[in-house]
Amino acid sequence: MDDPRQASIAQAMLQNAELVALATPALCEFVWVLTKVYKKTTSDVISALQSLIACPNVVVNHATVAAGISVLAEGGDFADGAIAFEGELLGAKTFATFDRAAVKLIPNARLLK
Repeated sequence: MDDPRQASIAQAMLQNAELVALATPALCEFVWVLTKVYKKTTSDVISALQSLIACPNVVVNHATVAAGISVLAEGGDFADGAIAFEGELLGAKTFATFDRAAVKLIPNARLLK
């Protein structure tokens, strides 16, 4: 359970900030906490992400977030989708992983053995 005082401080900071830049690792952590710690459903996590990035003062890489959400919605991991997308932007032709589910959901994925 969040510390009520800290939650209030964080919420006020987010609401009052001129700009909130959320890097991909922060969003991956956000999704991980919602799913693993708070046991939120996939649809709840996607809704939370969409609400967060819709805030007028929040800046994210929307294409990366869309890729992460796409993989998450298909039963995979948000981070895998985001990482594969950003890797492709950087020129990677293959997303190498030990995650069998990711290989099924990410077109350029290759399973490491």
